[in-house]
Amino acid sequence: FFAREEGARQRVRQRLLLEQRRHLEEIRTSQDRLRAAFEISPDPITLIDLSDLRYVSANPAFCALTGWSEHELVGRTADELGIFRLVDQKATIDARLAAGGALGSEACITTRDGRVRHIRNFAQRLTLGGRPCMLSFSRDETDARAAEEARAAMQAELEHVHARLRRVVDNAPL
Repeated sequence: FFAREEGARQRVRQRLLLEQRRHLEEIRTSQDRLRAAFEISPDPITLIDLSDLRYVSANPAFCALTGWSEHELVGRTADELGIFRLVDQKATIDARLAAGGALGSEACITTRDGRVRHIRNFAQRLTLGGRPCMLSFSRDETDARAAEEARAAMQAELEHVHARLRRVVDNAPL
């Protein structure tokens, strides 16, 4: 009787260990997928600890945008690195995230070499390992804005030339 009972307990332990191993493998696979998406995303992504606003992680696209390596970013704040151009932009973002939920905003950042870039930022507050964090996705809209401004300038010039031609045609002797 005791041998049968001990055998049953042994099988239960083995089944639990197998389930635990399978669960751990699923977690590792999920982490690997998320890490791959983070690393290959063409959009800049950062993870920031909200308790002290220090970078926890940054993907290669964010590093390329700002000119800072992940090693140089981690453990430092955007203020320390001079990334945020206006302190009040950062304060507004921090206040809105502190209220909870997601955030979409536009901001100007300064790259390591001093260039100003216009970004659209989407951020979500989340908890990782018991720490409040912000996962942030950005889009650099600097070139698109410049192209739109150039298009608008060309349109204004075209309208000016058209008006001048119209005056010439209207005032031409018949």
